[in-house]
Amino acid sequence: MTEEYVSFFKELGKSAMIQFSAMSGTEQLVGWFPVIPLNEENSIWLGISDSGIWVIKKELKLMALDNEDRYKYLIVLLEYSFDDIKDKIDELDLNEFLKEKIIFYFPFKNIIQVAFKYGSNYWIELALNWYVNMDIKDRIVFFDSLNEVVLNKSISQRTRHYVLSEIKKMSLLKKNKNDMDMY
Repeated sequence: MTEEYVSFFKELGKSAMIQFSAMSGTEQLVGWFPVIPLNEENSIWLGISDSGIWVIKKELKLMALDNEDRYKYLIVLLEYSFDDIKDKIDELDLNEFLKEKIIFYFPFKNIIQVAFKYGSNYWIELALNWYVNMDIKDRIVFFDSLNEVVLNKSISQRTRHYVLSEIKKMSLLKKNKNDMDMY
């Protein structure tokens, strides 16, 4: 974790209404800040713990999103547009600096990665909607995952062809970058 990341969470703790919940599997109380509800009833939340880890709060317990598999719980957020997520964060009662930092640190990449790796055609198509909203340089981290999608015959041909076109774009970008690095 970078110093900037740690200082952001300290600043968040000073400015936000921190809640306390027990971490799943322990009785240890952890401070956390709720960011986005994950269901209509607002009984499940995505938040940020006081140690800077994304957490899910469900039934009075927190679960740390401390490995890739746990991001599967967030795949439902793909049903919102990229802009909808940013709007939800913008509605938080925080200053603009903190809102921008939450958007910056939001686990968009983790959620997209999980959809590409474990998702059905439905989730992959929704992940692609987020993917195209990312900066082109941020998309390169998905190169291997996109290759797996193309090889997955359970994914529709239309989706696989679209993904293949994205892979070709990335390959050109990587080649051009390598050519530029030579000079």
